[in-house]
Amino acid sequence: RSFEGSALTELKISGKSKLTTVGSSAFSGSKLTEISLPAKVTELGKKAFFGCTKLKKVTLPDGLTEIPESVFMGCTALTGVQLTPSITSIQEKAFAGSGLKSVTIPANIETIGDRAFADCKNLKEIVFDHGSKNTLIFGKEVFACSDSTETTVRVPDPKSPTKAVSGYDWKGDNRTAVWAQNEDISVRTVELVSAESVNGGVEFKWKAIKEVDGYIVYRKESKDDKWAKLGTSSKASYKDTTPVSGKTYYYTVRAEKDGFKSKYDSDGLKVKYIAVPVLTSIYNTDAGVVLTWGKVGGASNYRVFRKLDNGGWAKLVDTSVTSYTDRSVVLGKKYTYTVRCITDDGANYLSDYNRNGLSSVYYPLSTPSVKKLTANNNGVKVEWDAVKGASKYRVFRKTGNGSWVTLNDTTATSYQDTGAAMGTSYTYTVRCVSADGKAYLSNYNSGSSITRVGTPVLSSVSNVNGGVEIKWNKVSGAAGYRVFRKSGSDDWKSLGDTTSTSYTDKNAKSGNTYSYTVRCITSGTKFYASDYDHTGKSVTYLAAPPLQAPVGSSSGVQISWSGVRGAAKYRVFRRFVGGSWQVLGDTTGTSYTDSSAAPGKTYNYTVRCVSSDGSSFTSDYDHSGRTITYLAAPALGSVSKGGGAIKITWGRVNGATQYRVFRKIGSGNWQAIGNTNATSVKAGVTYTYTVRCLTPDGRNYAGGYDAAGRSITY
Repeated sequence: RSFEGSALTELKISGKSKLTTVGSSAFSGSKLTEISLPAKVTELGKKAFFGCTKLKKVTLPDGLTEIPESVFMGCTALTGVQLTPSITSIQEKAFAGSGLKSVTIPANIETIGDRAFADCKNLKEIVFDHGSKNTLIFGKEVFACSDSTETTVRVPDPKSPTKAVSGYDWKGDNRTAVWAQNEDISVRTVELVSAESVNGGVEFKWKAIKEVDGYIVYRKESKDDKWAKLGTSSKASYKDTTPVSGKTYYYTVRAEKDGFKSKYDSDGLKVKYIAVPVLTSIYNTDAGVVLTWGKVGGASNYRVFRKLDNGGWAKLVDTSVTSYTDRSVVLGKKYTYTVRCITDDGANYLSDYNRNGLSSVYYPLSTPSVKKLTANNNGVKVEWDAVKGASKYRVFRKTGNGSWVTLNDTTATSYQDTGAAMGTSYTYTVRCVSADGKAYLSNYNSGSSITRVGTPVLSSVSNVNGGVEIKWNKVSGAAGYRVFRKSGSDDWKSLGDTTSTSYTDKNAKSGNTYSYTVRCITSGTKFYASDYDHTGKSVTYLAAPPLQAPVGSSSGVQISWSGVRGAAKYRVFRRFVGGSWQVLGDTTGTSYTDSSAAPGKTYNYTVRCVSSDGSSFTSDYDHSGRTITYLAAPALGSVSKGGGAIKITWGRVNGATQYRVFRKIGSGNWQAIGNTNATSVKAGVTYTYTVRCLTPDGRNYAGGYDAAGRSITY
């Protein structure tokens, strides 16, 4: 009775305490609100917590086997208690008069004493979990209540309740029993089955509960951590694909139905996750088949397996390194390997394994890889990379989905297939063979394919506005074309690929001579599908003369352009808008005056390079040309003085939108004065004036002017 009737409200007993027994009436009548008994306590005395009306929460130890007489009697604030699986009996009046709202009788309980739960007026649910016990002995008035109370009694089979509560008279307790099957999700605890490392994560399993909506899976990394939701499952298993190899995890699960969740195993299942070793490479050497795999966290030893002909796996070796050479291999045979983590003593497996494994057909030399297929006038040339240690190669060819046909053996790394027909698709592969040709020393790959097609025929290579245009015929079976260019004796250089039958070389420089050719390419531009015109077609590229804006003058329209490198002569053309080009004349200069232009007319001009004798065009031309409306010189009117200024008048010119006024003093040069306010006149000075029409944008002159002008002395 150490704390009987004390004002003590809370008591914490260390987990390291050696306390094994709580004596009779030790805390009876105290003010305790919560108590957690350490795991070493195996015995409670009678009335140990009798009349503790403030006591709300009790944690019982796992080793307790008996709930003694009146131990929680009168604990009116105690609404629930978790009876541990180790308990086998509940003595008389153990919870009589307490505030319990529901109670679950674990499967291991064999006896319940007289009035153990009597006068529990709030007790609305009694759950009998008799998964393993067939007999339960009741005392008198175990659930007796002075008032009539309706209680749901949950048993394994509601059709035969006496199997779970044999020999107990519910009617004598003034308590109306509503029988229900013990499947209510909120009172069930999901039974865990296993948690183990598998290929790709941890596989967690539990026993299914009938007619639930699903399950919620939880995980934590240490026993003291809080459970964290991991995911959901519609079946009684879950694969956690997120664990880190070498780390320890705990798993538990709750069932869910109609929004209600079941209880869960608070301890969960513990597993140390060890990942499956991942084979990173498999290759052949003259020593055998070499395997390598990645180091696995938490593992220091590995077991290597090789698949048997019957599909089983045979152990090859245990090793602490991450590579192994299988020397017991036969030339030309296929082998499949896998690796599994094991304990240091090799007695147990720590991980699962990749059941598919990684396979290789054993040959001591690497597989040759075709790097280039080139169609030419003689057929198809096959080229491949040299294989270290190889002295001879065998070249194969097949058509479509047919069988491989041997073409030839060679010590070189290329072969010319002169039997390849035009328009037929072929696939080529290469294999290493022994010097005498009797044994294959390498595997072979699926090969590379090509369809040999005709050589493109160049139809024209000509200068156009913006570059050199190359044209050729369409070749049947060609997936695309590659255009080449060279200067003089240089090598051919690729300009670009196209699926069209023309290409414009926009990087040509004026005055340079170029040769062009074209070659067919395969889909994906990997190989050449044809030969090419080795001579090609040549042209000296002259750019179309870059035009400047035309300028009107008293003698006509002046056309100017930038000189073109390599041009011998230029030809000037004129047309009315919408009409055809008409030749005006040839010149070696970079300007030309159209003296035949009539005032009031709109003209379009362009220029083209021609040969020195004028017999042929050597460049293209600006097809849009440059346009001007040629206007007459304004007819000067009067020049008069007055009001501190000089006034000049002239006749309106049809089509003119702007004019520019000029002035000169004596025999000096004409100076444009326009409408500037900076212009001033001085007394006694003689001024001469004239006027000229401008183009609509005001940038150039649209016509000539009266060179004599009108003079006045101010």
